Amino acid sequence: MEQIVFETMVNYNEYIERIKLNINPLIESLREEKPEEQLNEVANLIEGLEWLVTVNQKLSELNYENKIDVSSLNQQLQEVVVAIENQDYNLCADILEYDILETIQTYQPYNLEGEIK
Repeated sequence: MEQIVFETMVNYNEYIERIKLNINPLIESLREEKPEEQLNEVANLIEGLEWLVTVNQKLSELNYENKIDVSSLNQQLQEVVVAIENQDYNLCADILEYDILETIQTYQPYNLEGEIK
């Protein structure tokens, strides 16, 4: 069990860093001529963020605390969905850049020192 928890924490930490690295190119693509081609990537991002929230919640239930602002992120994701439904890709890019990215920047990785490997 402890090995699975450790590996999950490693994956969580790596995923946060991947989001931070990959969100800016996605934002730029949404502002270009054919943003609808990026909708699959936006869907993947939303799915990944939902995974982060779920993992965080499950690890918290196992007494591995790492507080994140879930309600704020959920609201931001709802705003992204509405922007996409309205085909307002600039608004979607703005929400990703000024809200979601800033929220993700506040997420701290799990401290893996002392954890079973």
